[in-house]
Amino acid sequence: YGGLIYFLKKLNFKETYFNIDIPESLYVCYYYLRKNNINCEFLTDNKTIKKDIVYLIPSNFYKEVTKNIKFNVFFNSASLSEMDRGVCFEYIEMINRKRPKYILHCNSNYLTFPDSKIHVEVLAKDFPIDKNLYHIVYKNISPFQGASGRYRIYLYKLN
Repeated sequence: YGGLIYFLKKLNFKETYFNIDIPESLYVCYYYLRKNNINCEFLTDNKTIKKDIVYLIPSNFYKEVTKNIKFNVFFNSASLSEMDRGVCFEYIEMINRKRPKYILHCNSNYLTFPDSKIHVEVLAKDFPIDKNLYHIVYKNISPFQGASGRYRIYLYKLN
């Protein structure tokens, strides 16, 4: 919804920020950010990237749009593990290709409903982050979320 960038802006974050999400969530994010006087634009094609703008990238366009984008940090909170395995792995493959300096994510690391056919999670420990490119700097139970400690925070650094 834009909460992370809202708080980063309060701390005077002046860099470019890319938010990839499903279109429905981005509409809410756009509204929230604009109501808080944060510059944001939808990015659906290859246009000139400007500093200090929040770019909202619909998930159905991210493959094309991210081809020419570079970023130093990739962050994800709780959504990679909730995606279809194929979609999750496509995002991780994009990250491996882009090689940001840091990958920080907080995702589920055990199956809540192991026999469920409708609630299937991808475990964070199974994300195909390239171990030849990255090493784990930090891994621990997330202090930020409930869910009985099933979420883990991982910080990877480019070798």
